[in-house]
Amino acid sequence: MIHKLEPGNQIKFTNEFPYYNVMACNDRYAICTRKFDREHDYEFITHAVAMNAYSSEEAALDAMKDDTVYTIIDFDKNIRSPNDSIFNPYDYSVEQDCIKCLNDLISGECNLSRRNQTELLIESVIINPQSL
Repeated sequence: MIHKLEPGNQIKFTNEFPYYNVMACNDRYAICTRKFDREHDYEFITHAVAMNAYSSEEAALDAMKDDTVYTIIDFDKNIRSPNDSIFNPYDYSVEQDCIKCLNDLISGECNLSRRNQTELLIESVIINPQSL
């Protein structure tokens, strides 16, 4: 199991195409983000339309095209998941918010979603060349 991630590393999960960027981490948690990918995230688009959040796939894509997708790794539980907040208090595109989320996870103010968690399956990690 990979435990020594650092901000700036990139991580690829099994059966997913895009790499995520490690934004903040400690020995237990890693907060990872990537840009919304039209092909990979098509399911999000169709779900948003089905839930009547958008009138069409084109409208949903236009609204989401600049979004940041995130996942939080819990190495102790061997899972990854979004947070469990109904109204997400963090902007995961901003490093300081990722660090705040990490601190809130450590303090117990933030938790991982139990409904949306998945097994942690890491395919590869790219080490930040600047950290070598």
